[in-house]
Amino acid sequence: MIALLLFTFYALCELVLFVWIGNSVSWLLAFGLIIAFFVWGLIIMSSAGISAVTATREIFGGEAPAKSAPKIGDATITFAAGFVVAMPGLITSTLALISLIPFVRNRSKGAVAKYARYRFHRSGLTVVTLAYDGFKRSRFYQGDVVPGDVVVEEGIVDENGVVISESAVVIEGEIEPPSAPNSGA
Repeated sequence: MIALLLFTFYALCELVLFVWIGNSVSWLLAFGLIIAFFVWGLIIMSSAGISAVTATREIFGGEAPAKSAPKIGDATITFAAGFVVAMPGLITSTLALISLIPFVRNRSKGAVAKYARYRFHRSGLTVVTLAYDGFKRSRFYQGDVVPGDVVVEEGIVDENGVVISESAVVIEGEIEPPSAPNSGA
């Protein structure tokens, strides 16, 4: 019910702004702004799609994921903002264009990641993020995760005595099974 009221209020604000621009300046300008934002949003989405494809090709082509993976995240956020710009509405288009400013985009990425972790935790999943050599990798586990230790080992040798690595980082820890819900009986 609240969502319906908020959407109705938003639609009313968009309509009032559109009519105000149409009456105060010109209806041609009001329609022109809607069309210009639509075209601009399509251009932003196209550019973001090309960036995502290029970054994906770099990853599958052997480039370092640490350099290419953040490009995919930026392209995803840029594509979403372009989609919102293309939607009819002057308020949403303006807010989406503001979200494309690098400072605002970087802040919003952190807020979205924090919210996603909160939602995963509420659903019983734990997100474990490992940062190694400038690349972050996240994994999802059911239940709580016991904090582990990072141990740097010198010379990793396999069972045949072949040196695999001169030094490696090993993560040690355990995953606890999810706790049983209280039956309340």
